[in-house]
Amino acid sequence: MQSLLKSVLYIFLLLMAFCNKVYSGESYYRSIQYPNKTFSISKNGDMTLIGLAYDASTCNEDSKFLCINSSIFNFYVLKNIGEQTSWIVDGVNYKVLSNALYPVFGNTEKDNVYYIKGTKGLAEITYLFSEERGLLMFYSETENGLSIYILSNFCGFGALNKCWGKEERQLKLTEHKSIGSEKKK
Repeated sequence: MQSLLKSVLYIFLLLMAFCNKVYSGESYYRSIQYPNKTFSISKNGDMTLIGLAYDASTCNEDSKFLCINSSIFNFYVLKNIGEQTSWIVDGVNYKVLSNALYPVFGNTEKDNVYYIKGTKGLAEITYLFSEERGLLMFYSETENGLSIYILSNFCGFGALNKCWGKEERQLKLTEHKSIGSEKKK
Protein backbone atom coordinates (compact mmCIF):
# COMPACT_ATOMS: atom_id res chain seq x y z
CA MET A 1 0.00 0.00 0.00
CA GLN A 2 2.87 2.39 0.84
CA SER A 3 4.40 1.88 -2.64
CA LEU A 4 0.99 2.60 -4.22
CA LEU A 5 0.78 5.88 -2.32
CA LYS A 6 4.30 6.84 -3.39
CA SER A 7 3.40 6.01 -6.99
CA VAL A 8 0.31 8.23 -6.75
CA LEU A 9 2.49 11.04 -5.37
CA TYR A 10 5.02 10.74 -8.20
CA ILE A 11 2.30 10.58 -10.86
CA PHE A 12 0.69 13.66 -9.33
CA LEU A 13 3.95 15.62 -9.42
CA LEU A 14 4.49 14.59 -13.03
CA LEU A 15 0.95 15.70 -13.95
CA MET A 16 1.53 19.02 -12.22
CA ALA A 17 4.53 19.66 -14.48
CA PHE A 18 2.13 19.74 -17.44
CA CYS A 19 -0.68 21.65 -15.74
CA ASN A 20 -1.42 25.03 -17.35
CA LYS A 21 -4.96 25.96 -16.35
CA VAL A 22 -5.21 29.28 -14.55
CA TYR A 23 -8.09 30.60 -12.42
CA SER A 24 -7.76 33.70 -10.29
CA GLY A 25 -8.74 33.47 -6.62
CA GLU A 26 -10.31 30.03 -6.79
CA SER A 27 -8.75 26.59 -6.45
CA TYR A 28 -10.14 23.80 -8.61
CA TYR A 29 -9.60 20.14 -7.86
CA ARG A 30 -10.52 17.38 -10.34
CA SER A 31 -11.21 13.74 -9.67
CA ILE A 32 -8.77 11.48 -11.51
CA GLN A 33 -11.42 8.77 -11.81
CA TYR A 34 -14.25 11.10 -12.92
CA PRO A 35 -12.80 14.17 -14.72
CA ASN A 36 -16.19 15.95 -14.77
CA LYS A 37 -16.33 15.76 -10.97
CA THR A 38 -14.83 19.07 -9.81
CA PHE A 39 -14.42 20.48 -6.36
CA SER A 40 -13.63 24.17 -5.89
CA ILE A 41 -12.70 26.39 -2.96
CA SER A 42 -12.47 30.16 -3.27
CA LYS A 43 -10.07 32.27 -1.21
CA ASN A 44 -13.00 33.44 0.94
CA GLY A 45 -14.17 29.87 1.66
CA ASP A 46 -17.00 29.40 -0.86
CA MET A 47 -17.10 25.74 -1.85
CA THR A 48 -18.74 23.79 -4.67
CA LEU A 49 -18.81 20.13 -5.63
CA ILE A 50 -20.06 19.33 -9.14
CA GLY A 51 -21.77 22.72 -9.30
CA LEU A 52 -23.57 22.45 -5.93
CA ALA A 53 -22.69 25.14 -3.37
CA TYR A 54 -21.95 24.20 0.24
CA ASP A 55 -21.70 26.35 3.34
CA ALA A 56 -18.12 26.49 4.50
CA SER A 57 -16.08 28.51 6.95
CA THR A 58 -12.40 29.39 7.11
CA CYS A 59 -10.19 30.07 10.12
CA ASN A 60 -9.79 33.62 11.42
CA GLU A 61 -6.63 35.56 10.58
CA ASP A 62 -5.42 35.22 14.20
CA SER A 63 -5.86 31.42 14.21
CA LYS A 64 -2.77 29.23 14.18
CA PHE A 65 -4.44 27.23 11.35
CA LEU A 66 -5.30 27.66 7.70
CA CYS A 67 -8.58 25.80 7.38
CA ILE A 68 -11.74 25.07 5.47
CA ASN A 69 -14.63 23.47 7.34
CA SER A 70 -17.88 22.21 5.78
CA SER A 71 -20.26 19.27 5.82
CA ILE A 72 -18.41 17.61 2.91
CA PHE A 73 -14.76 18.55 3.39
CA ASN A 74 -12.53 19.66 6.27
CA PHE A 75 -8.85 20.52 6.21
CA TYR A 76 -6.71 22.13 8.91
CA VAL A 77 -3.01 22.83 8.54
CA LEU A 78 -0.77 24.78 10.87
CA LYS A 79 0.38 28.14 9.49
CA ASN A 80 3.83 27.31 10.89
CA ILE A 81 3.72 23.70 9.79
CA GLY A 82 7.47 23.18 10.10
CA GLU A 83 7.30 23.63 13.90
CA GLN A 84 5.00 20.67 14.66
CA THR A 85 4.42 17.22 13.15
CA SER A 86 0.93 16.49 14.50
CA TRP A 87 -2.20 18.29 15.71
CA ILE A 88 -5.80 17.41 16.58
CA VAL A 89 -8.82 19.48 15.50
CA ASP A 90 -12.49 18.43 15.91
CA GLY A 91 -11.46 14.85 16.65
CA VAL A 92 -9.31 14.55 13.51
CA ASN A 93 -5.70 13.61 14.16
CA TYR A 94 -3.47 15.24 11.52
CA LYS A 95 0.06 13.92 11.17
CA VAL A 96 2.90 14.95 8.84
CA LEU A 97 4.18 11.68 7.38
CA SER A 98 7.01 13.34 5.45
CA ASN A 99 8.09 16.51 3.71
CA ALA A 100 10.57 17.28 0.98
CA LEU A 101 11.52 19.91 -1.57
CA TYR A 102 9.92 19.24 -4.97
CA PRO A 103 9.85 21.22 -8.23
CA VAL A 104 6.06 21.55 -8.59
CA PHE A 105 4.41 22.74 -11.85
CA GLY A 106 7.62 22.17 -13.80
CA ASN A 107 9.36 25.10 -12.10
CA THR A 108 13.04 25.02 -11.30
CA GLU A 109 12.16 26.47 -7.87
CA LYS A 110 11.42 23.80 -5.31
CA ASP A 111 8.47 24.02 -2.90
CA ASN A 112 8.43 22.50 0.56
CA VAL A 113 5.70 19.86 0.15
CA TYR A 114 4.13 18.06 3.13
CA TYR A 115 2.50 14.63 3.01
CA ILE A 116 -0.21 14.78 5.73
CA LYS A 117 -2.66 12.15 6.92
CA GLY A 118 -5.91 13.08 8.68
CA THR A 119 -7.52 10.27 10.70
CA LYS A 120 -10.83 10.14 12.55
CA GLY A 121 -11.85 6.65 13.64
CA LEU A 122 -11.52 4.41 10.58
CA ALA A 123 -11.79 7.30 8.10
CA GLU A 124 -8.56 8.63 6.60
CA ILE A 125 -7.81 11.41 4.13
CA THR A 126 -4.32 12.08 2.87
CA TYR A 127 -3.26 15.56 1.73
CA LEU A 128 -0.34 17.01 -0.19
CA PHE A 129 0.29 20.58 0.95
CA SER A 130 2.85 23.09 -0.33
CA GLU A 131 3.89 26.00 1.87
CA GLU A 132 3.76 28.33 -1.14
CA ARG A 133 1.04 26.84 -3.37
CA GLY A 134 -1.35 25.49 -0.71
CA LEU A 135 -3.36 22.29 -0.96
CA LEU A 136 -2.15 20.39 -4.04
CA MET A 137 -4.15 17.17 -3.78
CA PHE A 138 -6.12 14.98 -1.42
CA TYR A 139 -7.32 11.41 -1.53
CA SER A 140 -9.08 8.79 0.53
CA GLU A 141 -9.73 5.11 0.26
CA THR A 142 -13.38 4.21 -0.24
CA GLU A 143 -15.22 0.94 -0.87
CA ASN A 144 -14.78 1.71 -4.60
CA GLY A 145 -11.00 2.22 -4.34
CA LEU A 146 -9.00 5.43 -4.10
CA SER A 147 -10.86 8.73 -4.52
CA ILE A 148 -8.22 11.19 -5.73
CA TYR A 149 -8.58 14.93 -6.36
CA ILE A 150 -5.71 16.94 -7.84
CA LEU A 151 -5.30 20.69 -8.18
CA SER A 152 -6.00 21.77 -11.75
CA ASN A 153 -4.74 25.35 -11.48
CA PHE A 154 -1.63 27.06 -10.16
CA CYS A 155 -2.60 27.88 -6.54
CA GLY A 156 -4.47 25.69 -4.08
CA PHE A 157 -6.45 26.52 -0.96
CA GLY A 158 -4.16 28.12 1.63
CA ALA A 159 -1.60 29.33 -0.94
CA LEU A 160 0.52 32.34 -0.08
CA ASN A 161 -0.52 35.65 -1.63
CA LYS A 162 2.66 35.65 -3.71
CA CYS A 163 1.45 32.42 -5.36
CA TRP A 164 -1.67 34.17 -6.61
CA GLY A 165 0.55 36.95 -7.97
CA LYS A 166 2.55 34.34 -9.89
CA GLU A 167 -0.70 32.93 -11.24
CA GLU A 168 -1.66 36.35 -12.61
CA ARG A 169 1.76 36.67 -14.26
CA GLN A 170 1.36 33.19 -15.73
CA LEU A 171 -2.05 34.18 -17.14
CA LYS A 172 -0.59 37.32 -18.76
CA LEU A 173 2.22 35.25 -20.31
CA THR A 174 -0.32 32.74 -21.62
CA GLU A 175 -2.46 35.54 -23.10
CA HIS A 176 0.65 37.14 -24.61
CA LYS A 177 1.73 33.85 -26.21
CA SER A 178 -1.78 33.34 -27.62
CA ILE A 179 -1.79 36.82 -29.15
CA GLY A 180 1.67 36.27 -30.57
CA SER A 181 0.73 32.91 -32.08
CA GLU A 182 -2.37 34.43 -33.72
CA LYS A 183 -0.23 37.06 -35.44
CA LYS A 184 1.99 34.36 -36.95
CA LYS A 185 -0.96 32.66 -38.70
